[in-house]
Amino acid sequence: MNKERVLSDRDLWYLIAQSSLGKNHRPLNLCGANLKGANLFGANLQAADLRKTNLKYADLRGAKLEFALFDESDLSEANFTEADLRSTSFKSARLFQARLDKANASNSEFSYANLMTASLRDCDFNGSNMQAANFSGAKLSMTIFDGVDLSKADFSNTSLRSCYLKGALLSDAILDSENLMIVNNLRF
Repeated sequence: MNKERVLSDRDLWYLIAQSSLGKNHRPLNLCGANLKGANLFGANLQAADLRKTNLKYADLRGAKLEFALFDESDLSEANFTEADLRSTSFKSARLFQARLDKANASNSEFSYANLMTASLRDCDFNGSNMQAANFSGAKLSMTIFDGVDLSKADFSNTSLRSCYLKGALLSDAILDSENLMIVNNLRF
């Protein structure tokens, strides 16, 4: 029988506080936990292991998540607005309708992530790996993709018009005719 961990917000904040006590920060391991709808507003979860975790609908606004692992997690409709996501891994994560507005996700891993209809306005992905990510229907405005590997990424029903793409790798990316014109007119 597969028992799923379920933690209340109070239990979760207690664990976060315990992992931060003393001289040495001990990264929190919540791999596989059910944290659906958790309130983690402003939480310090640097280097936390949240792989295969259910964080659907979670509030992670302003959270410190640098070096955290979210691989294969369900982050659908989670709110990462203004979060620190530098060097964080989201390999094969489900970020369907998630909000990453004004987040710093530079040098992060989003390969094979599903960002379908996500809000990525004014988000910094500088130097990230987003190979084969699904951006179909995503809301992009002032989004920074400088030096990002976007090869095989799907940009169906998404406009790259006001995005920064200097040095981005777009080989085999799925681009509609408008985006193809934008990419062809880029000056590197």
